[in-house]
Amino acid sequence: MAWAGLAGSALLAMTAPALATADPLSPDPLPAPPPGDDTPAVAPDTAPADAPAEDGTRRYTVAFKGFEPLGLEARLKELSTLWANRNEAADSLAQIRRRIAEDTALAEQLLEAEGYFAARVTAATARAERQSDRDDRLLVVTLSVAPGPRYRFASVALNAPADLQPLVQEIARLKPDDPASITDILAAEARLRQELPQRGYPFVQLGERRVVVDHDSRTVFYTLPVTPGPKARFGAIEVGGTPVLTPKHVASLARFKPGDPYDQRKLEDFREAILATGLFSQAIVEPYLPAGTPADAAQATAPIRVHLEPARNRTISFGLGYGTESGARGEVSWQHRNLFGHEERLTLLGRLGTEEQLARADIQRFNFRRRDQSLVAHVQAAHETPDAYETHRIEVSAGLERETGPKWQKRWVYSAHAEAELAKIEDALGNRTYLLLSAPVSVNFDGTDNLFDPTRGLRVFGFVSPELSEQNGVFTYMRADAGASYYWPLDDDANFVLAARGHVGSIWGAGRDRIAATRRFFAGGGGSIRGFGYQEVGPKDARGQPLGGKSLIESNVELRWRFSPTFGIVSFVDGGTVHTSATPSFDDYRWGAGLGLRYYTDFAPIRVDFATPLDRQSGESRFLLYVSIGQSF
Repeated sequence: MAWAGLAGSALLAMTAPALATADPLSPDPLPAPPPGDDTPAVAPDTAPADAPAEDGTRRYTVAFKGFEPLGLEARLKELSTLWANRNEAADSLAQIRRRIAEDTALAEQLLEAEGYFAARVTAATARAERQSDRDDRLLVVTLSVAPGPRYRFASVALNAPADLQPLVQEIARLKPDDPASITDILAAEARLRQELPQRGYPFVQLGERRVVVDHDSRTVFYTLPVTPGPKARFGAIEVGGTPVLTPKHVASLARFKPGDPYDQRKLEDFREAILATGLFSQAIVEPYLPAGTPADAAQATAPIRVHLEPARNRTISFGLGYGTESGARGEVSWQHRNLFGHEERLTLLGRLGTEEQLARADIQRFNFRRRDQSLVAHVQAAHETPDAYETHRIEVSAGLERETGPKWQKRWVYSAHAEAELAKIEDALGNRTYLLLSAPVSVNFDGTDNLFDPTRGLRVFGFVSPELSEQNGVFTYMRADAGASYYWPLDDDANFVLAARGHVGSIWGAGRDRIAATRRFFAGGGGSIRGFGYQEVGPKDARGQPLGGKSLIESNVELRWRFSPTFGIVSFVDGGTVHTSATPSFDDYRWGAGLGLRYYTDFAPIRVDFATPLDRQSGESRFLLYVSIGQSF
């Protein structure tokens, strides 16, 4: 008997006679189950099998016997029509018969897929023991299996060139005397299609398989022709379609060069990098053999054909918001994502709010000189009036950023900038004008499983900025801060997550009162210490106005419970302090605690946190409400 034409996840069609199956609705019950068996108790069907219930329907339960030791019961339940509808009454006995026939055939296919070619599947029904007036019409449908012996491979013939045989056998992982699992055959062929292109054979072809079953010896003979094609090296990148980027820039996104050994994974990475620019709605990236390549060539150069279809590259957006800490805010932005044809992104932003008015222009040149490296710059003018100060300032910045990691969530981000700021600041210490020059450097690591709603993993950040300030003389100082957060899932589905965060910062080299208020440390608020207003934690003047400090400590602990796909609740305790000295201290550590609600969207959770200070002082609110997008940390 030969099997052929297997494709996708379909099972091989067997030409042997069908396996015997008992009459699905035979009045003969199954034997009583042995002690300890969890199959429902059954009794002989003493009423006519076709007697309908009062409402013309039939109710039934389902039991599977003998499938669990074979590792097939869970898969059978997943696909079973009987099991999927077990809690709903059938319309008729004919519908139950059809379901039994479908599940019997399904069970036989699953058994054949695992090498049980002589298995016998039987189906029978019986009445459940009467528990109430209606239970005498409850059917127990039982599918049982006698698996018989598991067949094994007598031979595995992967017909490939002699020099490629060891590699093909290594990838397929099928050997004589292994269990003759059709599932394993399908998996082996999928591995060959995937891994041979990763080993330098992009034009591999698998021929028509032949599977012969010998029931006398209970063995299977498996034959598969493998035509690998030539072993290839990368050729030139040829860009077609509507590229919008220059072909040279598109080619610079590849992590391979002409002449490098072919690896399909590098080609897939190239395609992902093209789509990550956001400039294309479609990118087809594929190798081809140049005309004139001999059919039996052992080596070849494979040029890469790239066909691109552009996406819209201009966007205008609007936003409105309100916060109990910052008041109302509205903003509008316009973005051009390919200004000069080399992946430059220009963003113009205007913001008008209760405590902030801002105009800003950002320019970013992505993949500058190398993959995942960006040249960034911005200029902005702003007026800000938080509780601690009022400032009018103009800022200019330029720098480099380097990213490594997956497309949507970079593991490592490094940055170095040069910044200049002219600021007029009025605070509790007076009205002063500053010229500030700085060179901030930062490193960020994100090892979590989700950018906006992490449930496991570690995040770390570090920031150092040497700064020069001119205000009645020139002086210098150093600002630095660092922090980390960690996320522990407390159950297998990560519905319960314990999250913890720590943050420490320091400024040294100048007195607090000489440092511009915009450069000092403040604490309090929804992203800092909940239970307190924005900038409320730390030293204050005689009128209760925040002064800021030269050092900072913050700590946060949350227990997150996602009790449905849409909603979750959070309990949290936050703490922290700000000091006038450069050395962080736990003196006057302030604590806040509260509860939060999370509404989970496809993009990020929307959070609403309700918090109170645990050691409230005069002038501080009893309760505060925080609303934002994303987890608090």
